Formats: sequence, C-alpha cells, structure tokens
Amino acid sequence: MEYEVISSQAMAAIYMMLGFGLFVPLIAAIVWTKVKKDKFTTVLLGAAGFAAFAIVLEAIPKALIFNTSNSLGRYVMSHNWTYIIIGALLAGLFEETARFFVYKVMIKSRKNKETAVSYGLGHGGLEIMYLFLSGGVTYLLYAILINSGSFGDVVAQTAALDANAAEELKMVASTIAGFKPSDMMVSIWERISAMMVHIGCSIIVFKGARENGKLWMYPLAILLHTAVDCIAGMYQTGYITDVYVCEAIIFAASLMVFAFAVFIYIKMPASYDLDEDEKEEKRLEDIKKLGM
Repeated sequence: MEYEVISSQAMAAIYMMLGFGLFVPLIAAIVWTKVKKDKFTTVLLGAAGFAAFAIVLEAIPKALIFNTSNSLGRYVMSHNWTYIIIGALLAGLFEETARFFVYKVMIKSRKNKETAVSYGLGHGGLEIMYLFLSGGVTYLLYAILINSGSFGDVVAQTAALDANAAEELKMVASTIAGFKPSDMMVSIWERISAMMVHIGCSIIVFKGARENGKLWMYPLAILLHTAVDCIAGMYQTGYITDVYVCEAIIFAASLMVFAFAVFIYIKMPASYDLDEDEKEEKRLEDIKKLGM
C-alpha cells in the first residue's frame, strides 16, 4: 500500500510542535527564575509534581473508571456528562493536590510569593513537554518512514501481531499527511490557556497553603480546574462541535482564572512570616552558630 507523502507544510507543523514543546517551557522558566532571582529547583519540583500525580497516580483510578470491562466503566463511558465531570474532577483533584503537597511537604520553607509562579511554570511546562515532545517525536519518526517508503513494512509487521494496531497506524499516517501549521497554532493556543490555569491555580493553592484560614482556596482551585476541563470534555463528547469555539471558551475561562490569581498575587506579601515552630528552629540555629 502506498502512503501519501508528508508535505513540507506537514513537516513544518511537526517541527513547530517539537520547537514549542522543547524551548518555550524552558525559556519561560529560566527567564522567570533569573529575573525574579527565584530557585530553579521549584520549577523542577513543579515538574515532578505533575509527573507523580497527573501521569502516575491519576492513571490508577482512570484505569478502573474508564475501563469498559467492568460495570462502572461501562456506565461512565456510556453517559457523557458522567464521563465529562469525572474526567475533569480527577484532573483537578490530582493536580491541585500535587501543588498542595509540594508546598506543604517539599518546599514548606519557601515563603516568597514567586515560588507559586515558579511551581506553575514547572507543572504546566512539563505537561507541554509531555504532550508536544512525545507526540512530535512519534509523528516525526512516522513521517520519515512514510517519505522513505518504509512505513508499509512497519504496518505489515504490526498487522501480523495485531490487526487493530495496524489500522491505527494507517490512521496516524493519514492524520500526519493532513497536518498544517494552522492546526498546530490551535494546539499552541490551547496550551497557552492551560498554562494560565496552571499558574493561576498554583498561586491560589499557594495562598491556601501559606495563609492561616485560607485552606478553602485549595478546594477552590480544584473546582476552577475542573470547570475549565469540563469545557474540553464537552468538545470531546460532541456537545461543542467547533474546535475554535471550544478553544475560545476555554481561553476566556482560563483568562478569568488567571486574572483572579493575578489579583491575589498582587495582594500577597512579598514573603510570608515563619510560623512559631519555624521561628523557634531558626532561633536555636542562630544560637548554635554563636556557640551559645
């Protein structure tokens, strides 16, 4: 079987995907931490929080809830609104819990408000890398195989093992052939919206983790994250049929979350005071340094 040659336009879209996925998150994190003189390790811990909670831990309930081999999974997958709400809620719950856990356990001594943005850049930045680089590298390899005439052999070998997997490869080849730079701009637009939510929620949860009486801001972030993700779920299930309309709604919702968070950020003190236990620990350390 002959496959459509991947055009220079489609290759340009793939290179855009790889370039944005690799360089934009890194440059944003480096510039922010350099300008604000914040610790780059906070960015790395944000990335680790996403990897541990969103990629690894969130996959555990998803494997049960979205599995059609059991009655729960069949019910969820056959009821659109149940599917939308549960999927969005899982993302909100695990990702906002990642932020709260890192703030409270991993970096509890970091009190400066820049910490919140640094974490958000790491958390959202790794998501961009995870989606764009994994997809981009796969598409690039397939494109090279198609243009070299070797893709048919790969499909034939796959078909000998799994006919369904071979059909999926054929669909991927058709998808790649239809890539346009404008398609990638939509994906980049979607990632910008997602990054606004990540940074916004990182600020909201940071305030909840650092200020007495503000713990309610942690579940608020879960609800805000869930609400934005529900919009994407409505597109996936066909309630919204136009991708541009969907992305416009998501962008507007994300911008509102981000604007709310910026308002909070501006009102935050430059750094939160140490609590009583930390003050006592610091006092004892100072005494030891003086040799008393």
